[in-house]
Amino acid sequence: MLYNYYTHLNRDEIQFDFIVHGEKVGILEEKFLEMGSKIYHVKPKKEGLLQNLSQIKRILYSQPRYDVIHCHQNLISFVPLYFAKKAGINARIAHSHTTFSGKGIGGKLKDLVFKFLLKSNANKFFACGVDAAKCLFGEKKYIEDKVDIIPNAIDESLYRFNPLIRNEVRRELHIEDKFVIGHVGRFSKEKNHKFILQVFEEIYHLNTNAVLLLIGDGELEQETKQLASSFSASKNIVFLGLRKDVNCILQAMDCFILPSLHEGFGIVLLEAQAAGLKCFASTAVPKETNVAGLVDFLELSAGSNHWADCILNYQHGYERKAQTQKFIASNYDIRQASNYLEKLYLNLFNSNTMRD
Repeated sequence: MLYNYYTHLNRDEIQFDFIVHGEKVGILEEKFLEMGSKIYHVKPKKEGLLQNLSQIKRILYSQPRYDVIHCHQNLISFVPLYFAKKAGINARIAHSHTTFSGKGIGGKLKDLVFKFLLKSNANKFFACGVDAAKCLFGEKKYIEDKVDIIPNAIDESLYRFNPLIRNEVRRELHIEDKFVIGHVGRFSKEKNHKFILQVFEEIYHLNTNAVLLLIGDGELEQETKQLASSFSASKNIVFLGLRKDVNCILQAMDCFILPSLHEGFGIVLLEAQAAGLKCFASTAVPKETNVAGLVDFLELSAGSNHWADCILNYQHGYERKAQTQKFIASNYDIRQASNYLEKLYLNLFNSNTMRD
């Protein structure tokens, strides 16, 4: 999302620098560095909380002071926002990407305290969608128009369906004559990979020509691979790891699945729809993602059999076409969205209203 925006902002006026938790070099880090960004790697909280806080504080207190801090850590954003406030950074943005709320008394109490701290240290509020805005900042703040919705916009042209690319990728992956179901996402609990495997097992029982492509990495990757090996469909499950050519691999798919347990927005659904793919998502995914009308929202409680039946309705093919006008009309075109964000940033630079 940040890369999509930064490539379309006026970098003579705006520069993004990043604080990253951990030493791992991200797949886009080199590209950000080439565009002039500074990237600070800090100690992860789990490996040393005091060192993590000290490093963040030192960065935010450095000279010259940053004009804006824009935090994407949901509830935990209050930590860098607190240091930014103490450092005299006048524009402090909390950006919600979540629709998940704590469970039980402990979880709800944590939410209550952290949300109070977040609102006490931020003075500007962004969200990727309406549900995410209400979840983190409350319905009252959203209704009072105190939250700016920053859509997880994409460059639709990069994903636009191309039969030549489709055929080339399918040849490379040796899936020329297969019915291909795909998923792109981090291997983490909320992405619900176990359910994806269960759905695919049902599909495979009815169509042994089906293939499942899984793109991404994460803490549950090895566990998911072990689980996949226990399924009868295991030989038709392909783990592709992190890829820089997701836009091309989407062309090779026939259907896309996203059965998330919770989802702040789900930008990958935009990318899949831009490729003209029929998509199947859980009802935990915000309805705002259905910008091209290609998403069927299914209840997880309906079970893997039902999901498999819905997906198999498309095993004999369907028309794939460009969705350009739908993306423009829904404001999820990156050119429009980046112009809007740029104006917000420049207003923050030039406004005295952000001063405490």
